[in-house]
Amino acid sequence: MTFEDWEARVPDVLRRQAVWRVAAYRKSSYLAACAAEDVVPILGDIRFTKDIPQLVEAVGSIGGNIWEGYGRRSRPDRVKFYEYAYSSAGESMHWYTAVAIALGQQLLVERAEQLAEVSRLLLTMIGNERRGGGWNDSRRTPPDD
Repeated sequence: MTFEDWEARVPDVLRRQAVWRVAAYRKSSYLAACAAEDVVPILGDIRFTKDIPQLVEAVGSIGGNIWEGYGRRSRPDRVKFYEYAYSSAGESMHWYTAVAIALGQQLLVERAEQLAEVSRLLLTMIGNERRGGGWNDSRRTPPDD
């Protein structure tokens, strides 16, 4: 599944949320969908019984933390959740590495590159918040309640 294919299936109600404008959120949500599909071929492999849920949870928490942080009114709170998302991206790389023997090196490299891109976006968001930018800057709109 490509990002474009996935994005075309996202319901309009989600696209209308203010957080949808955040590239890191969109890309991490796509990666969560990918992780859920990536593990299907290895679900019955007992070697990965504990790794699979960790992988799916770690990848899913990236977008969850971005959404939660985006809705926070204070900069320190936003930074905290964006840092959680950043940490989850790193954890996700670990869990993809743990199951790479079954999923293949090509998929590992592809997901690691995508997770690295999300990590770079998150570092930019964290830096912007620390410098005083962010959604409550006069040029941006607040999140939907």
